[in-house]
Amino acid sequence: DDGSTDGTGELATTYAHQHKLTLRVITHEKNQGTSTAMNTGVRASANDWITFLGSDDEFDEKWLDTMLKVKERVKGFNVYACTAYLVEPNGRRTHHKEGMPSREIKLSDIYVRNTILSAGCFVDKLMFEKLDGFTEGMYNEDYDLWMRTLANGYRIYEEVAPMYLYYVGGSGQVTANQRKIVTSSVSARLALLDSGKLNEEDTEGIKKGMKRCLLDLVIYEHSRAMSDKTNHFNSKVKIVIIRKILNILA
Repeated sequence: DDGSTDGTGELATTYAHQHKLTLRVITHEKNQGTSTAMNTGVRASANDWITFLGSDDEFDEKWLDTMLKVKERVKGFNVYACTAYLVEPNGRRTHHKEGMPSREIKLSDIYVRNTILSAGCFVDKLMFEKLDGFTEGMYNEDYDLWMRTLANGYRIYEEVAPMYLYYVGGSGQVTANQRKIVTSSVSARLALLDSGKLNEEDTEGIKKGMKRCLLDLVIYEHSRAMSDKTNHFNSKVKIVIIRKILNILA
């Protein structure tokens, strides 16, 4: 309960009591953001593997059994990820990776954008702690974690099985804020480039990914400028600055 004002903590406690669940409710007095809340949850956990669930999404009923079998079948990985059904407001479901093979994910697979679903994955808690968990205050914290995971020699396996229901279209969702997603992705890449963990190939790949990311931001700001006259000047200034950065990276 990350400092909510709608009775979330009380509701969870009541639900656990009514259904005789072994559930511990942890409360932040003030809202501290997603990454801090998840780090708090991990620190309070008692087992060797952890997972995450967004407050507006849900697991498929077969999720736990399926992922346990995957972990038993494919050994030697630090993260086991699944895929998701994207659920639209009208109830329509789309498997976002239908037809793709299950496989090990390499850093080169996420140079441009994050393709790994953090929700529903199994994460080695010891690895998570060694990497200092999620970077607190970062908007796109899962992408940052996956890049650091792979850059530090840990391994990620993705099982292409839709075990998670990801509801799209909500205005309050993290993924609804394109500007914050892009700027956080750039920050994560810059930190990785400064870490000294990358070989030459990965360094060039991350730079190209950052260039693409900044181009996305240019397009986003331009579209806002065209649709909102009051922000036209500010957006034009941002576009000029970002284009200069793109020229440096070129």
